[in-house]
This record gives sequence, C-alpha cells and structure tokens, in this order.
Amino acid sequence: NNTNLNSTVGEIMKILKYLLTITIFSSFFVFAQDLSSAKIRINENNFDEAETFLVKALNHPKDKWEAAFHLADKVYPQQEKWNLVRENMDIALTAPKNFKIRPTRNSRKILMTEAVSESLLKSYNKIYVKASNYLGLINQTSSADKRLMLIDEAMETCQIGIDLNPSQPGGYALMSIYASVKGDKETTEKYLNYGLEIPNLPNQTKIAVLTSGGQSYIRLGEYDAALNLFNKALQVNEKDVSVLESLGSLYLSQENFDLSLKYL
Repeated sequence: NNTNLNSTVGEIMKILKYLLTITIFSSFFVFAQDLSSAKIRINENNFDEAETFLVKALNHPKDKWEAAFHLADKVYPQQEKWNLVRENMDIALTAPKNFKIRPTRNSRKILMTEAVSESLLKSYNKIYVKASNYLGLINQTSSADKRLMLIDEAMETCQIGIDLNPSQPGGYALMSIYASVKGDKETTEKYLNYGLEIPNLPNQTKIAVLTSGGQSYIRLGEYDAALNLFNKALQVNEKDVSVLESLGSLYLSQENFDLSLKYL
C-alpha cells in the first residue's frame, strides 16, 4: 500500500543521504592523505611520485593552495617546466589573504604571498644563470651559424625568466645585451626600456641596468644613446666606478683620448 511505499522510499532516501555523507567524508580524507603522502615523497626527494599525489590534492578545496605551491616550488623546477611553475604559483596565490604555509619541512610558517615571492625568485635566478652562461658559449664559437643559434637560445631563455618573474630587471637587461650582440637595435631598446620602467628600482640596480644598456648601445655603434644612458647613471651616483670605466671605454672607442684618460 501507499503507506508502506512511502515508508520504504523514506528509508531509502535516508540510506542514500548517509552514503553520500560517507562518500564526501571519505573523499576529503583521501585528498588530505594525498597531500601528506606527497610531503613524504618530497622529503625523500622522490619528486615523480610526489607530483602524482600533489596533482590529486589540487582537487581538495583546502589543500589545493599548498599542493600547487609544492608543485611549483619543488617538482616543476626540477623538470624545468616553467609554464607549470607560473600556472601553479597563480593557483597558490588564490589562497586566503592570511593563509600561511611551511615551504620546507624545517622552515617556519610564512604567508603564502611571501613563500611564492621567494620561490619565484629562486626559480628566476636558476633561469638567469642559465641565460648568462650563453655569453661564454657565444664568445667561444667561431661559426656564425652556431653563434646565431646560441643567441636565439639565450634570448628564449631570457624570455622564460621574464615571463616567470616580470618584476626582475636582470632578465630585461640580459635580453637587451643578446639583442645588441645580434645587431637588433629595436629589441635592444624595447627590453632596456622595459627594465627601466620597473617601479622602485634600487639605485645600484638602476645604475647596473643603465650601464648595461649603454654598453649595448656601444655594441650597436649608437654612441650618443650610450652617452645619454651613462650620464643618467652618473646622476644616480657620480662616483660609480662601473659607469666611469664605461664612459672611458666609450671615449676610447671614439679615439677621444683626453676624455678617455679622465674616466679610466
């Protein structure tokens, strides 16, 4: 009869709701286990297995920020998957404003924003060193084709660093150096200006970017543009040795020996 049917349906619904609750609870427990399992693998330097658990933990609403951070801080830099480093750091930055994380097992808890900033700088420095190393390789090769290939590889590496951490001026300065070696004035100026447009540059950093830019212009034969940048650097610090030496080299290249002796 209808009474028994309604009673049966009611019991079935209670059972289904109970099973749903159990399923949800079990899912949360499994996700939490994923993050814990990943941390164990990280401590063992087993980054392949750690990646598997961290990717699973990205589906957990409370673990996803920490999982994304560890992927971007530890797993993907090992694999040089820099696009995934940036992608997962962006996920980590969606954490609540006061969310704190322990970046490594033995470190203190810090704000996620601070942890991401420090980690991105670490990854950026790794890329910057790799990009810088091309200078020696380029200088050592006598093949014009290989030289051009190395310059292009160096510029691609610089761009990876810039995309990962666009607030760092070194990548722009290095890009302008390689562009000048290639004889590409437009790209040299473009990235030099990008670097100088970064807000709140420390004085010494600004001098380094200006001096590097001046040397790039000398390489291109743009002596007036180089002189302009060196003078701007002197306005920041008129006694900076690197700027004075660069000015001396500029005048020497123009066979202006009196001014060259003044600065060298």
